[in-house]
Amino acid sequence: MFEMVIVLLVIAIVAGAGFRHFSRIIDAAWAASMQTQAQVFASAVGLIHWAWVIKGGNYLPASNNESAAIMLEDTSIYVNKFGWPTHTNRVLSRGLLTAQGCMEVWNAIMRTPGDIQIAERELKPSKKLQVYLSTSTSCRYIRYGQARVMRYFDYDVISGQVSVVSGE
Repeated sequence: MFEMVIVLLVIAIVAGAGFRHFSRIIDAAWAASMQTQAQVFASAVGLIHWAWVIKGGNYLPASNNESAAIMLEDTSIYVNKFGWPTHTNRVLSRGLLTAQGCMEVWNAIMRTPGDIQIAERELKPSKKLQVYLSTSTSCRYIRYGQARVMRYFDYDVISGQVSVVSGE
């Protein structure tokens, strides 16, 4: 009986150590996944911007309250006067940046975007990617990893910069 208790105790200790190690590996994978998504998003945003520049958009900015549009496969992506994507909806593109516009840009660029939702006022841990405006000119894309660690990146529609922040 004593030997059985010792064996179970050793198994429990090994399992506990293995779980902590496995948990760290999963968290690192979540961080790498968000970093990769941000890099893909930044590359696509940059390509849309350069398509706008090549079309002469930098010399002929959007006018008469109409945004310039760039075609990405079968989707029109509307860019602001700086040439950075803000919406896929023509009507919304005439106004200020919205969380809906941020979500549209994500869906158009990522093509197989997965579950994404506009974040509520108070962020709640979710398995879905959440989006909201972190400033009036910046979209924030958030995903919660294991242990409810928030990972996110910001996309600034004035400069086109994508900034990754891990763990908060």
